[in-house]
Amino acid sequence: KGDIDNPIPYDERLAAALAEFDEVDFEYDDDDLLLNAGVSSLPGAAAKSPMERCLESDSTLQMLVREWDNNPRSLKKMDEYEREPPRPPRLSVARNFLTNMRLDDKMSFSSLCSTRARRMAIIGITVGIALVIALATSIPMWRSASNLSTVKNRSRFSNLMETALQVSSSESFQNQNSPQFKALRWMTDADDVSMETDSPRFLQRYILAVLFFALEGDSWNRNDYWLTQASECEWQYVTCAYETNESGESVTEITLYSNNLQGSIPSELTFLSRLKILDLDTNKLTGRIPSDIGQLTELRDLRLQDNRLTGEIPSSIYQCKQLYILSLARNELTGTISEDIGFLTALEQVFIDSNALKGAIPETIGNLVKMQQLYLDGNGISGTIPDTISSMTALEEIGLHDNLIEGVISYGLSKCLSLQNLYLDNNTMTGSIPDWIGDLGLLVDLRLSSNKLDGNIPSSIGNLANLQVLYLDSNMLTGSIPRTLGDLPNIEEIELFRNRLQGTIPSTFAYLDKLEILYLDNNLLTGKLAGSVIQGMRSLKYLYLSVNKITGTLPPALGKLNKLSKLHIQQNKLTGSIPTEFGVMTSLEELLLNGNKLSSAFSSEFFSMERLKKIDFSNNDISETIPAALGRLSNLTSLVLSNNLYTGSIPTELGTLVSLQLLDLAVNTITGTIPTELSNLMQLIEVSLSDNGLEGSADGLCGLRAGSLATYETDCKEAVTCNCCTFCP
Repeated sequence: KGDIDNPIPYDERLAAALAEFDEVDFEYDDDDLLLNAGVSSLPGAAAKSPMERCLESDSTLQMLVREWDNNPRSLKKMDEYEREPPRPPRLSVARNFLTNMRLDDKMSFSSLCSTRARRMAIIGITVGIALVIALATSIPMWRSASNLSTVKNRSRFSNLMETALQVSSSESFQNQNSPQFKALRWMTDADDVSMETDSPRFLQRYILAVLFFALEGDSWNRNDYWLTQASECEWQYVTCAYETNESGESVTEITLYSNNLQGSIPSELTFLSRLKILDLDTNKLTGRIPSDIGQLTELRDLRLQDNRLTGEIPSSIYQCKQLYILSLARNELTGTISEDIGFLTALEQVFIDSNALKGAIPETIGNLVKMQQLYLDGNGISGTIPDTISSMTALEEIGLHDNLIEGVISYGLSKCLSLQNLYLDNNTMTGSIPDWIGDLGLLVDLRLSSNKLDGNIPSSIGNLANLQVLYLDSNMLTGSIPRTLGDLPNIEEIELFRNRLQGTIPSTFAYLDKLEILYLDNNLLTGKLAGSVIQGMRSLKYLYLSVNKITGTLPPALGKLNKLSKLHIQQNKLTGSIPTEFGVMTSLEELLLNGNKLSSAFSSEFFSMERLKKIDFSNNDISETIPAALGRLSNLTSLVLSNNLYTGSIPTELGTLVSLQLLDLAVNTITGTIPTELSNLMQLIEVSLSDNGLEGSADGLCGLRAGSLATYETDCKEAVTCNCCTFCP
């Protein structure tokens, strides 16, 4: 095994062979022209060279070329290999090398196959043989496992099986379709290495062959050198280390992540006693984790995440006391986390999230004093957070969210002063948010949402100068929003929605110039929106203030938020009109102001917001006509103007809104007929025009009922005739 700077021995032999024949200059050719016996493949070739003429009559040379052409891994695929992920080094040689040789200028062309010409042919054959040797190891070799239907050498098979029984059961060899039988049969009849049982590498070669057959190696994305005459330590993504004793090389790493592995992990793998890294993540593995995995006492890094593994975490895994990375996330594991996890004191990173684990977090987890990242989220873990967690002073990230954890926020977390990410959201925790939370000065991301927390938001949170994300939503928090939240210089997201917060938005929020997301909806906030505060939050992209008791008018300062994408202030007590300054908010995509007391909506500047996708002005007191300029908002998917005092007719220009899916103009005083142009809106899902003064036929949209239109409501019991309406109030 080598690399570019340290070529494999066969490369060195080839270089030496070429050096002996300095009159032969080997050329590389990416055109991959085919070599046909007796005919030059070079474009515009003139008279046949002595080599070509000898090809016509020399059976040995012809056989060499035919043998090369019949190689399943022909050089025609060389370019494909070069574009794949990193692989062992190889030579990039064209198939037409024989016709690209530059021969001595003094060579005589007088005879068809002169003595000198034959000498050059022999040189060519010698170089060719050297190349065959080099190519046999430098490019991915063809697996010698194509015909293993029967055991040819039964005596050898029996001898090898006696040793293989040290790691495999005798029953596995009674089934000719088992990975163990296939692996031993390959070593018996097809493995060119013909390794004997007295070799210290015999068992590891057998175990890796079992792994190949057990996990459908022929279907892997990358499997270079597997089941070839190469040393098993050269098989792709297998790493070995030299031993000081007579055992030679031992397998220390297997990294076959994202490689389309399918099937169950064979138990034989647990006999690779020197294995330190096993990375099989992001595949299609099924079945259980081998029960004897604890035999891998030198294992340091185990990654099996993103598979379909089932069953419980084997108890023997807690014997792998050198483990510092344990990742079993996003599988289908069941059972509990054993108290024996406390024996794995070297652990630094644990990811067992997104499984189906139950039970409580064991008290012994406090023994893991080196732990930096602990993720147990997305399970069914219950009970409380043990106070022994206070010993985990190196802890930087803890994810216990999406579980059934109850009780108060453990005081033990106050000792974890290295914490940067604290995720306790989506549990059933009670009590208040402790004041000591402000002592965790390195916190970057704090998520306590969707629990049953009550009380006030502690002002000490304002001490978290590094905080970027604060999620306290969906609890029962009361009181006002602390002014100290305005002291968070790096905050980017604040989500306090679905609580019982009162008062106004603190004036100190004007200093939050990095804030991008502010969700304060579904609270009891009052007062007016201060333009100075709004203007200071100049990085805002999402502003949600819905379902509060905010009064006054919309401040023109909102127009200065040129990054704002979504503005939701529905179900408040706003009055007045939409400021003309809104027209400069060219990033705005959603404007939801329904459920207020607005009297005017559209100005000529409004239609400059060409990125708008959703407009909802329903349930206001807007008294005006529907402007034809709405047809300029070509990205609109939802237009809701219902329950207002709109007059006039429906503009035909609405028929140009080809992305529109929802059109609701119900409960107004609109008159006239339904424009046939609306039949151009092929994406419509719902149309509601009822409770107006419309007349005539509504059948113009009936053609859309065969497509996406699911709901169509008009006053079809009165002045409107409709043969396809879904509801006639």
